[in-house]
Amino acid sequence: MLPHHEDTLMKAFYSTRYVLPLPAGHRFPMHKYGRLHERLSAELPAVEQRQAEPADDAMLARVHAPAYIAAVASGSIDPKALREIGFPWSEAMVERSRRSVGATVAAARLARSEGIATNLAGGTHHASADKGGGFCVFNDIAVAARTLQHDALSAGQAPPRVAVIDLDVHQGNGTASIFAADDSVFTLSVHGERNFPFRKEPGDLDVGLPDGTGDVDYLDALDLALVELDARYVLEAEGGQRIYVHNLAIRSAPAQITAKIARGEPVDPAQVYFRCMPRFETAWPEMAWINER
Repeated sequence: MLPHHEDTLMKAFYSTRYVLPLPAGHRFPMHKYGRLHERLSAELPAVEQRQAEPADDAMLARVHAPAYIAAVASGSIDPKALREIGFPWSEAMVERSRRSVGATVAAARLARSEGIATNLAGGTHHASADKGGGFCVFNDIAVAARTLQHDALSAGQAPPRVAVIDLDVHQGNGTASIFAADDSVFTLSVHGERNFPFRKEPGDLDVGLPDGTGDVDYLDALDLALVELDARYVLEAEGGQRIYVHNLAIRSAPAQITAKIARGEPVDPAQVYFRCMPRFETAWPEMAWINER
């Protein structure tokens, strides 16, 4: 298990290329990336912001079909496929998509040595192997998972098993489809059941919530999902590292439950809900934190 360095400042990967010029009236809130960068600089100046490098074709090809990568890069992508993505094609769109992936890969790699890192964009979970969708061109989460596994194999190590915990209001259909037949990656999605995409791709664990779900019910559902993940997915792979990719901070548990778990006493997930979380805080020190799209 890799050490977590308590005195290490968080590194945040960002690029000015995240902000893509769009036609007037376009519904995607592109301005949020610049605003997040500015607020982070002003309010949390201790967080070190690093420029994201673009993912090259070889890195993208660990997940995406070469023909799709080439079509996106050259602008020869089918107009219908481009409409599914939702952005007009431009060289800036391609560069933004590559850097979004590169930032998540960099954050995931850094998290293995420093314990935590973040990408101020990313979360492009609607992109599948051979197409994009829902403002997602390439799937940064999937590329990061496969790249960490590739890095380990190249170093003669056992590849890490990866748990993708997707907490966007939209189901991570692209990520689910990419890893549908891959037992080394577990996909968990907690999302709005009636929200986009309207045709869901089955993941390893999908939790569809009704419209109007409040904070307490949401957090209870999330906790039960994490307990189910813990029960179903063996994370102690022989000789491997455990990687946790998430996009939501997790609240701590009441002191009496924390003490009970610390003593090794059993805790009933159906009764304690979020109070089981210290188990995960202990078991998952390596975290790559990505912001929602």
